[in-house]
Amino acid sequence: LLITCFALSFVGLFIVTWTNPHYAAPIMPALLAILVQLIRHMRQWKIGTRPVGIGLSRAIVVLALAVTPIYFVQVIQNPYTFYGLWWGQINWDRAHIADQLAAMPGQHLVIVRYSPNLHNINNEWVYNAADIDSSKVVWARDISGVDPKPLLDYFAGRTVWIVEPDAAPHLIPYSPSLQP
Repeated sequence: LLITCFALSFVGLFIVTWTNPHYAAPIMPALLAILVQLIRHMRQWKIGTRPVGIGLSRAIVVLALAVTPIYFVQVIQNPYTFYGLWWGQINWDRAHIADQLAAMPGQHLVIVRYSPNLHNINNEWVYNAADIDSSKVVWARDISGVDPKPLLDYFAGRTVWIVEPDAAPHLIPYSPSLQP
């Protein structure tokens, strides 16, 4: 039953196009139960009359426990990049700028200007709250060759900023002369 549950869940992982680590959560109880059973059966191993399985099973448990502090030390030493290994790099620059804007009075429009050659597509800056019109901060992408006037007219009354995330990201007050 455990192997069947594991196999069906494992096959299910290949049905989806994009995979994230948490998609494997249904597999983990079956996998852990199978590993416990494997270690239980390994304890019975003998070479001749010598019981080597007991020593091997104890070594596995001791090694698993010994690796745990190393894991925690790595997380403590590098907390920002640890989560980035699994879920994409956390965008601390955008968060810092969003905090700055939240502390300022009024509503804001931030036009994000990506570098055409340097931008990492996994480092996205433009995403908004569900109710964009009443949000304190609205993020918009600068599209080269497209006039931003309709966007600026729609969000009239907001303080308009430019951010270039591929350079040293900081808020630059918008002016029409900053058009590329």
